[in-house]
Amino acid sequence: MPAWVDVTADEDLLGVLWADAPQPDAVLAALLTSAQRDCMAFLDVPTDTALDADAFVAASWKQAVIVQARGRYRSLVAGGDQSIGADFPITIHPLDWAVKQLLKPKSGKAGIW
Repeated sequence: MPAWVDVTADEDLLGVLWADAPQPDAVLAALLTSAQRDCMAFLDVPTDTALDADAFVAASWKQAVIVQARGRYRSLVAGGDQSIGADFPITIHPLDWAVKQLLKPKSGKAGIW
């Protein structure tokens, strides 16, 4: 499974969207791979799907992987009471609504109620 986000090639994007990403790069790559699998499952794309190494990946999909990886990492460092430290409670969602919107944007068309 070719990575949608490469730690080296997408260093600038990672620096903007996740400046305090965990180190070393192997840990970050593992988190990104896990997040990509989450995104692929949401898109109903089998994780064993063979893509060309140079296949186009939408920028919004790259952003979705980074946001999902960041959320997953925060859930790992949060305590049992879902907080980081004493002052920062967080809520953990399997796939955040913002990630879903990046993967499958809503059309914005008015619906008939």
